[in-house]
Amino acid sequence: MRAAGAASVLAAALAAAAADAHGAVTVPRPRNSVDSWLAPWNATMPAKIPFDPWCPFPSADAPGRDARNLTGRNGQACFWFSNGCAIGCPACDGATRGPIPNFLKNNMPVPNCRDHITKKPCQAEPICPNPRNATICAKELRTVNTDAECGGPADFYFYSPWRAPGSAPVLDSCGAAGGRLVGQGSGQFGSVYRTTPSAKLGDLGSRVLPKLPTKTVWTAGAVERAAWTM
Repeated sequence: MRAAGAASVLAAALAAAAADAHGAVTVPRPRNSVDSWLAPWNATMPAKIPFDPWCPFPSADAPGRDARNLTGRNGQACFWFSNGCAIGCPACDGATRGPIPNFLKNNMPVPNCRDHITKKPCQAEPICPNPRNATICAKELRTVNTDAECGGPADFYFYSPWRAPGSAPVLDSCGAAGGRLVGQGSGQFGSVYRTTPSAKLGDLGSRVLPKLPTKTVWTAGAVERAAWTM
């Protein structure tokens, strides 16, 4: 699916019960739903999840078969992304959430991150010593931690890609399976992927994801229907 212009997202839903959150388009079906034809994703959400994490989402075909109205039919679409990226940085480290203002300033260890070779806590400075400042500070334009002072010690997302769109690097234009490359970090912050015949951890979407004939065409300037889940 290729967008010729901006789309109006009319439906979005459901955050999974986990500390980490990842999003994915559900309508039209995205290319990174490549595992959707495989069990256990090709059915309603199991009562007992066979493994963590999952990318469940509400589905029109689930009522009557699943009281929670959840399905796994988007496969592992929410785990194709780029981890450890920050605005103005040369590359994504694949292991952390990128530099955090208070930790960068005081050269403190990045929370929940350990070097995959030395096993020592990751340091903020080597990740990206000179990230660019956010350009989006208005509270109404921020999605999380909105009460934090822009750039202050509590603004943990100050250097996150969405705070200056188009200014951060990516691992791949179509995402990497598990959000990291082989050998990068320990896979914190939801950087996981279950190996299937379609893909494995570290695969680049632009190289392994087949085109999906959705027959969806978006016209520049038109209002289109789409859905996204987190």
